[in-house]
Amino acid sequence: MLNKKLPKKKKKGFALTEVLLSVAVIVIIGIAAYPLYQNSRTSSTVEQMANEITQISTNLQKVYNGQGNYNGASLDVLKNTGLLPDTLKISVVDTGIRQ
Repeated sequence: MLNKKLPKKKKKGFALTEVLLSVAVIVIIGIAAYPLYQNSRTSSTVEQMANEITQISTNLQKVYNGQGNYNGASLDVLKNTGLLPDTLKISVVDTGIRQ
């Protein structure tokens, strides 16, 4: 009777080392993915800027075709007539130059 084996209890849940290993793997994946995320954000911003510059160029060409010159194509006029993209953030610097 002493040699009789008792049934083993099955463990429920995870061991501490398993949880720590899982967290470490997730952190490593996050660290590896972060630069890729930053690069995609940067390239998206550059692409948006390029699109805005193209739109401004096209609109300035329309002004030139209509007038034969660029007179009156100031930032204020372009902004008020809707020829500048809505997403464009403009900070006008006063250069002190008057026409």
